[in-house]
Amino acid sequence: MSHRMRHICRCRANGGLPGRARVNFRTTAAGATLAVSSGVNALLTKEAVYEELKGILDPEIGIDIVNLGMVYGVEVTEDGKDVRIDMTLTTMGCPLYSQIERGIQMQLGQLGAETVEVKLVWSPPWTPEFMSEDARTALKYLF
Repeated sequence: MSHRMRHICRCRANGGLPGRARVNFRTTAAGATLAVSSGVNALLTKEAVYEELKGILDPEIGIDIVNLGMVYGVEVTEDGKDVRIDMTLTTMGCPLYSQIERGIQMQLGQLGAETVEVKLVWSPPWTPEFMSEDARTALKYLF
């Protein structure tokens, strides 16, 4: 695993996370990549997923995907086992999307999600106005 991948997949200390689960990847007939985990059976909530996504950084910008405004929606089944994330990219054709996607799938799989689907959406198109105040402040000092 590359240094960048380890960086975006890092596990955030969250006060006693459950143990690790094994994560496998499979591709559906429609071409979507799903992460399928086994082992840990923690009940994930929408709020917990958003909190974990704050640990996934955009590799080029170095700010998490939630504060960048790239996450448009999160759905978690009632039993907390299946997660779907609708997200976008700051630019179309970003070559690092697969790293971000895999980081999301690995992180949530390790927390007990049995199926993690990341759907890339383009509507509405991302603009800097989607960023949180914290992200804008950080970018101001970075560039």
